[in-house]
Amino acid sequence: MIDKVKVLLEQENHNGRITIETIIDPEEMELYIDEKQISQVLINLGKNAAQSRGKQENGRIKITTATGTKGKKYIEVWDNGPGIPPELIDEIFVPFFTTKNSGTGIGLSLSRQIMHLHGGNLKVHSVQSEYTSFELSF
Repeated sequence: MIDKVKVLLEQENHNGRITIETIIDPEEMELYIDEKQISQVLINLGKNAAQSRGKQENGRIKITTATGTKGKKYIEVWDNGPGIPPELIDEIFVPFFTTKNSGTGIGLSLSRQIMHLHGGNLKVHSVQSEYTSFELSF
């Protein structure tokens, strides 16, 4: 699934300014999910990450899978974009909130709802001018 998402994101990376990396650990990790829905969440997060870079060079997006210390499985989408301002961090999951001129503001709220329907969660951590990461925990 992660490889398919990477291919789709790379197809939209026409300008080549963004490197997309995947780190799958463990290789045989199994998740009991609706693959289409979770793929949609990952594509949404990847597109947001790419758009946050604008026309800046040396963009990086990492999609990592791992198992935490208590056996919880997660997928993280990380980017080295400008980060999310602290005053907006609590707003980004609110339906119809957007900072984009052409955005609808439903992507992150829908993504979080999909994660809740899977018994999981979607969390964000961002440091302005450094990075943003979204963690899908199952």
